Amino acid sequence: MTEMTLRGKPAQYSFRVAVTYVGDVAFELIQPMAGESIFKEFLDEHGEGLHHLKYTPKDPEVVLNDFKMKGGRILQSARLTEGAFYYLDTKSELGFIMELSTGRALRNRSPDAVFPPN
Repeated sequence: MTEMTLRGKPAQYSFRVAVTYVGDVAFELIQPMAGESIFKEFLDEHGEGLHHLKYTPKDPEVVLNDFKMKGGRILQSARLTEGAFYYLDTKSELGFIMELSTGRALRNRSPDAVFPPN
């Protein structure tokens, strides 16, 4: 990851992600590893549970710019080789954090491991 931010300031953090799909719905398990992040904050404040919902629109930059123009804050972001992710501060309006993704879905990547093995 590059261009990592936390509440608009440069940041360094790492985390592990496990992803599985049930139909078109992706479920992510995220484990904070190092540094401050909204994932670590959530665990410290609430324990385990639903952290965010992810949205990947056709024109993510348009959605992101509209969100910013309306005064929306970005809690955390980073660029990846295949795009970027932005965690939008939507908790007071929606009751949860919204992740805006600009990259392709992880389902196109081969898994590191499959259990049970074939």
